[in-house]
Amino acid sequence: MGVPNEGSFDMPIPTGGYREVAEDMAARIKSGEYGPGDRLPTYRELSDLYQVSVTTVQRAVIILQDRGLIVGLQGRGLWVAERQGRESGGGRDGQGG
Repeated sequence: MGVPNEGSFDMPIPTGGYREVAEDMAARIKSGEYGPGDRLPTYRELSDLYQVSVTTVQRAVIILQDRGLIVGLQGRGLWVAERQGRESGGGRDGQGG
């Protein structure tokens, strides 16, 4: 079922579907490897890193955008969100006191 990782990375890289890629990227954001406002690697670079198709990376990015972890600027790339949306429970609407 799983494909062995053929790369020589310090940290194991998931070689599965878009959910695994999204979870790994989210973990890297939460750990501070990619900080707020940081530009993320391109789709092609992420595809090479995770050894998956660009389509798989695109699906992972959609999940991360939905969670409010990253933002995409057309023609400019992917960026870590300045404020972590749904993950931290923040947001202007529904804040209680």
